[in-house]
Amino acid sequence: MKKLTLSLVSVLAMSGLSYGGGDIDPVPVVPEVATGAWFIGVMGGYENASADTTILNTSCNAEFYDSSDQDYGLFGIKIGYMFNFNHRIDASFETSNNDNGFLRVPFSVNYTYVADYEMANIHPLVGIGFGWVDWSDTVLCNGVGTDVDLDGTMWQVRIGGLYELNEDWEAEVYYRYSQVSLDAEDFQGNGDTGNINVDNIDRNGIFLGINYKF
Repeated sequence: MKKLTLSLVSVLAMSGLSYGGGDIDPVPVVPEVATGAWFIGVMGGYENASADTTILNTSCNAEFYDSSDQDYGLFGIKIGYMFNFNHRIDASFETSNNDNGFLRVPFSVNYTYVADYEMANIHPLVGIGFGWVDWSDTVLCNGVGTDVDLDGTMWQVRIGGLYELNEDWEAEVYYRYSQVSLDAEDFQGNGDTGNINVDNIDRNGIFLGINYKF
């Protein structure tokens, strides 16, 4: 009986050692964010946009068509809310250093998912967003410039990575693709009347952002 008791004690002791030792794979540590955490952030990047523009000058019954693209820098700010480390939403504003077309997003709402998995301390992220766009330019009719403003909507998708600098600061880098839909606009000025329509607006860009959690 004594031998049996000692054997059981030995088995239990060895079992305890195996659970406490290296026989069990370590559980990955997931960064913790308190429920209800807020964050603010800034972002900047480089973007290329392409569009098809049609201008009809009804004063002289002339139509002009242009399909082109342009490159420019972009800057934005945002404020957001983290439900936890994985799920977050934000509202953002963006503007550009270029005055030519579809370059300002007065307001957008975005959702981002950040994965627990990490490689070299970088967590993959994906996101979607919807917002409003301002487009302004000067239309040349008969050699005279007329300012026009168009409004529309946009949607976007993002994919990239997030790096935690410390418990308060994090950096993110991502690629973004977005499409814009603008309403056609009538214009009148300098003796000219007409209509401008901008279609097939595609935007591609690479961005870097910094977030502060509070």
